[in-house]
Amino acid sequence: MIKRMFAYICTREGLRFLVMNVMMSLWVIILIIYILSPFDLIPEAVFSLIGFIDDILILGVLILYISNIYYNHLREIELNRNR
Repeated sequence: MIKRMFAYICTREGLRFLVMNVMMSLWVIILIIYILSPFDLIPEAVFSLIGFIDDILILGVLILYISNIYYNHLREIELNRNR
């Protein structure tokens, strides 16, 4: 589903969906900034492996959140198509 979601976002309709869904766009931007920033909830330099686990957990939660939004969007499209 994640592979299909990223392929969908690369289409014109997918980009329109991404722009219209501002919350999802903001979370994606926040995730990118968090992953790239040197500041962490649990720093890797101090706690080594545990520091990477918080990055992975935050990434996983965000992917689940975005997948849920995308799944609801697909359900809405399918319901509108069947009317």
